[in-house]
Amino acid sequence: MKRGLGLGIAMSIAVASTALANEGKSGHWFDRLDTNGDGVITKAEMDARQTERFNEKDTNGDGMISLEEYSARAHARFARADDDGNGEITKEEFTAAMKEWRKKHKESQ
Repeated sequence: MKRGLGLGIAMSIAVASTALANEGKSGHWFDRLDTNGDGVITKAEMDARQTERFNEKDTNGDGMISLEEYSARAHARFARADDDGNGEITKEEFTAAMKEWRKKHKESQ
Protein backbone atom coordinates (compact mmCIF):
# COMPACT_ATOMS: atom_id res chain seq x y z
CA MET A 1 0.00 0.00 0.00
CA LYS A 2 2.76 2.46 0.94
CA ARG A 3 4.61 1.65 -2.27
CA GLY A 4 1.54 2.53 -4.37
CA LEU A 5 1.00 5.80 -2.51
CA GLY A 6 4.68 6.69 -2.87
CA LEU A 7 4.52 5.92 -6.57
CA GLY A 8 1.46 8.16 -6.92
CA ILE A 9 3.24 11.00 -5.14
CA ALA A 10 6.35 10.58 -7.28
CA MET A 11 4.24 10.51 -10.44
CA SER A 12 2.40 13.69 -9.41
CA ILE A 13 5.68 15.52 -8.87
CA ALA A 14 7.13 14.15 -12.10
CA VAL A 15 4.10 15.28 -14.11
CA ALA A 16 4.29 18.76 -12.61
CA SER A 17 8.04 18.96 -13.24
CA THR A 18 7.69 17.74 -16.81
CA ALA A 19 4.89 20.18 -17.51
CA LEU A 20 7.04 23.07 -16.29
CA ALA A 21 10.09 21.90 -18.22
CA ASN A 22 8.04 21.55 -21.39
CA GLU A 23 6.49 24.96 -20.97
CA GLY A 24 9.80 26.68 -20.36
CA LYS A 25 7.96 29.28 -18.28
CA SER A 26 5.64 29.70 -15.36
CA GLY A 27 2.28 28.20 -16.15
CA HIS A 28 -0.70 26.42 -14.70
CA TRP A 29 1.28 23.89 -12.63
CA PHE A 30 3.61 26.46 -11.14
CA ASP A 31 0.82 28.88 -10.36
CA ARG A 32 -1.22 26.16 -8.71
CA LEU A 33 1.68 25.26 -6.42
CA ASP A 34 2.78 28.86 -5.78
CA THR A 35 -0.34 29.65 -3.76
CA ASN A 36 0.84 33.04 -2.46
CA GLY A 37 2.03 34.17 -5.90
CA ASP A 38 5.53 35.17 -4.84
CA GLY A 39 7.23 33.37 -7.74
CA VAL A 40 8.70 30.51 -5.70
CA ILE A 41 7.31 27.22 -4.42
CA THR A 42 8.09 26.59 -0.77
CA LYS A 43 8.14 23.23 0.95
CA ALA A 44 5.01 24.30 2.82
CA GLU A 45 3.21 25.03 -0.47
CA MET A 46 4.33 21.69 -1.90
CA ASP A 47 3.23 19.88 1.28
CA ALA A 48 -0.16 21.63 1.18
CA ARG A 49 -0.72 20.49 -2.41
CA GLN A 50 0.28 16.94 -1.51
CA THR A 51 -2.18 16.97 1.41
CA GLU A 52 -4.88 18.22 -0.94
CA ARG A 53 -4.17 15.39 -3.41
CA PHE A 54 -4.17 12.84 -0.59
CA ASN A 55 -7.52 14.10 0.67
CA GLU A 56 -8.98 13.87 -2.85
CA LYS A 57 -8.11 10.16 -2.91
CA ASP A 58 -9.18 9.50 0.71
CA THR A 59 -12.84 9.57 -0.29
CA ASN A 60 -14.19 8.32 3.05
CA GLY A 61 -12.06 10.79 5.05
CA ASP A 62 -10.54 8.22 7.42
CA GLY A 63 -6.98 9.48 6.94
CA MET A 64 -5.95 6.44 4.90
CA ILE A 65 -6.21 5.48 1.25
CA SER A 66 -7.51 1.96 0.80
CA LEU A 67 -6.79 -0.12 -2.26
CA GLU A 68 -10.44 0.37 -3.22
CA GLU A 69 -10.11 4.17 -3.04
CA TYR A 70 -6.80 4.13 -4.89
CA SER A 71 -8.16 1.79 -7.57
CA ALA A 72 -11.35 3.78 -8.16
CA ARG A 73 -9.52 6.41 -10.19
CA ALA A 74 -7.73 3.79 -12.28
CA HIS A 75 -11.04 2.09 -12.99
CA ALA A 76 -12.57 5.39 -14.07
CA ARG A 77 -9.65 6.10 -16.40
CA PHE A 78 -9.87 2.60 -17.84
CA ALA A 79 -13.59 3.01 -18.50
CA ARG A 80 -13.00 6.32 -20.29
CA ALA A 81 -10.35 4.72 -22.51
CA ASP A 82 -12.43 1.60 -23.27
CA ASP A 83 -14.53 3.24 -26.00
CA ASP A 84 -16.50 0.14 -26.94
CA GLY A 85 -17.02 -0.98 -23.33
CA ASN A 86 -15.78 -4.53 -23.89
CA GLY A 87 -13.47 -4.53 -20.86
CA GLU A 88 -10.30 -4.34 -22.94
CA ILE A 89 -8.29 -1.43 -24.29
CA THR A 90 -6.91 -1.79 -27.79
CA LYS A 91 -3.79 0.02 -28.93
CA GLU A 92 -6.02 2.42 -30.86
CA GLU A 93 -8.18 3.15 -27.78
CA PHE A 94 -5.03 3.63 -25.68
CA THR A 95 -3.50 6.00 -28.23
CA ALA A 96 -6.73 8.01 -28.46
CA ALA A 97 -7.00 8.20 -24.65
CA MET A 98 -3.40 9.43 -24.35
CA LYS A 99 -4.00 12.10 -27.00
CA GLU A 100 -7.09 13.27 -25.12
CA TRP A 101 -5.18 13.32 -21.81
CA ARG A 102 -2.37 15.38 -23.35
CA LYS A 103 -4.88 17.77 -24.93
CA LYS A 104 -6.70 18.34 -21.62
CA HIS A 105 -3.48 18.94 -19.73
CA LYS A 106 -2.12 21.28 -22.39
CA GLU A 107 -5.36 23.30 -22.32
CA SER A 108 -5.25 23.58 -18.53
CA GLN A 109 -1.82 25.21 -18.58
